Amino acid sequence: MVYAFTFREAIPVFPLPWRPQDPELLADWQS
Repeated sequence: MVYAFTFREAIPVFPLPWRPQDPELLADWQS
C-alpha cells in the first residue's frame, strides 16, 4: 500500500495514478 504524506497525515491510498498536484484531488482529500 502506498502512503501519501499530505496535510500532516499519512493517508493510505491504493496504487493509483496519484497526482498530488491535481487541485481536484487535493480538494477531495481536504474535505
